[in-house]
Amino acid sequence: MATPDDEHRTLGPPPGARRRTTRDLDLDREPRPGGPPPTPAGPPPAASAPPPRAPALPRPPEPPQESYETIPPVPGIGRRKVVPGPPVDPPRPLQPWGAVDEPAPAPPPAGEALHPGWTMGGPAPAVGNPWAEPEIPPPPAVPSSPPAEPEMNSAVPTRVAPREDAHPPDLGAFPAPPPRPPAAAPRMPAPAPPRPSPSPAPSRPVVEDLSNRTMAIDRVFPAMKNPLLTLQFYNTNLRRWSDLGAVRGSFLDLGRATFQDWNPNPEDLAESHVRLMIDEGRLFVEPLPSLNGVYLKMKPNRPAELAPGARFRIGRHVIAFRKGDAAPSDVEPLQSADGEVFQSRVLVPLGFLDLIGPDGEAYVSHPLTKTEDPGTRIGRGGARCDLALTGDDWVSGEHARVYFTGEACFLEDLKSTNGTFIQVVGMQEIERGVAIRPDAGDIVAIGGYMIRVVEERP
Repeated sequence: MATPDDEHRTLGPPPGARRRTTRDLDLDREPRPGGPPPTPAGPPPAASAPPPRAPALPRPPEPPQESYETIPPVPGIGRRKVVPGPPVDPPRPLQPWGAVDEPAPAPPPAGEALHPGWTMGGPAPAVGNPWAEPEIPPPPAVPSSPPAEPEMNSAVPTRVAPREDAHPPDLGAFPAPPPRPPAAAPRMPAPAPPRPSPSPAPSRPVVEDLSNRTMAIDRVFPAMKNPLLTLQFYNTNLRRWSDLGAVRGSFLDLGRATFQDWNPNPEDLAESHVRLMIDEGRLFVEPLPSLNGVYLKMKPNRPAELAPGARFRIGRHVIAFRKGDAAPSDVEPLQSADGEVFQSRVLVPLGFLDLIGPDGEAYVSHPLTKTEDPGTRIGRGGARCDLALTGDDWVSGEHARVYFTGEACFLEDLKSTNGTFIQVVGMQEIERGVAIRPDAGDIVAIGGYMIRVVEERP
């Protein structure tokens, strides 16, 4: 049924028809062999009767649709060589149902690669296999030389094999050779006397290989670079710490000459008063013979045990601890002439605190009789003070205390301002301070001076 749109629709070519291209039109305009020559350009001839038209040549058949005809080039670009495509098989007649005879495809000619379908200027080059292993040429053949003939020795008779083409000799023409005497048995040399067996070489001692053995070291080796140590002392005039110099070497002796720049005649020091020693990074102090001795400042709330005869300094006083004597058992009570007996009890103290005078002798002895906590308090004075050291501004109100635990006596500093110093007997290790906390180290008192060692970080 026709629709209104069918009247305005452009009809296309019939099925199977081929559209004419610009190439076909150009071929129609070119002269064909055997046809009329082209008309020269010029004015049109005079009107005359039209000549008879030559019969038109048959038009060449159009190539099939599956053609490899070259696409016409763009104007201005050279034309490429047209390579004819493979021949097209003619159509085969239909076969009955199920009887299909497929001919085997013809193999391509040798040495010619299959055409890829695009036009090319020449045959396609053969592409090798990139994964094929390279062929290794065989080694050159070594010319074989004929085997060398063995050298003939004239002294030893040899037998030459006869040739195959030689005729056997006539035995009757030659006389028979005389018989050979039997060969004498070869003489065997006399056996050599047996050699004495060599004595075995002395075995060498087995040397143990110690190169792969781990060695244990029971001591610490000092560092390659010693720390920088600075010796400081407390200047009572300036009331601050001042530098005395650097501590170099393994030991340093301090005495009167050390403080001559600050005090021309320090009478409270000996010529060599104390020795500082450095061993494997550790600092030790050793007192040398002197009258005033060497004292170490105690840490607050760290009690130290007092041995009999031990001395300690509080302010400007030197105090010695002395252990108490046993209670006398043969004390006879006092009686009067009329028979009256004196009544009193004997108190045996646990120990004594002797105050040492400038002559080195005890002039006051304070008995230690308190057994309960907190013991005997020492200070400048007050209701809580048991032993008052009045008149000494270097002593705090509650400076230190002495107490007993069983039969042992202990001394403890009660966070005093100027500290409590206990005497050093023999070599003793001390701690050094650091630059950011110089008061973290120990303070040593010699005579009227206090010294300390501070480590300066490089």
